[in-house]
Amino acid sequence: MEHHLVEAEQIVRHFEGVIAEDCPRFDSAAARRAYIDSEVERVVLLVAHLEEAWSEAKRTSDKDVRRAAKAPRAQVSRAQNLVTKLQTCMGDGGASLESRVIWRRVEQEVPRRRAEIALP
Repeated sequence: MEHHLVEAEQIVRHFEGVIAEDCPRFDSAAARRAYIDSEVERVVLLVAHLEEAWSEAKRTSDKDVRRAAKAPRAQVSRAQNLVTKLQTCMGDGGASLESRVIWRRVEQEVPRRRAEIALP
């Protein structure tokens, strides 16, 4: 469980940096798409780590462990802030980005990523 929480914290720190910085500029639509895809993949990975940590914590009767795993799930709001920032940046660049499309992708890809990151 601890591994997943550490990984999630690193991703959240990355998001905080992206949110604090100016919007990146891209030379092409392909470069813009690659950037968006990489950030959405980080959102998927964040949610997968948080869900996996919670899943592992639920197997124990230790309330402190369960509490420690549950608290970071609120960090998904950081991912929501990132999506808002990406929408703003894409709009500034003349492109559009729909948050519901991103969240649908996250929902679809999280189970696969959880299977990949699950500890034996």
